[in-house]
Amino acid sequence: MQKVIAEPVYTGDLLTYTTSISNKRVVRSRPSLGLVFFENAAINQQGERVLEFSGALFWERRSP
Repeated sequence: MQKVIAEPVYTGDLLTYTTSISNKRVVRSRPSLGLVFFENAAINQQGERVLEFSGALFWERRSP
């Protein structure tokens, strides 16, 4: 996981938070699970990116 804190955040700042899926794949050792990769970002009211990080999460797959 990579995390970048780009700008300070102050009391009263209005933050907009976004998450997007950047990739996904089936876990070979456990086919009932998928691994989902995310890109996350927080932007303040001036449009400055104040936080960004990527992560991964196991997700139960739907039955076909």
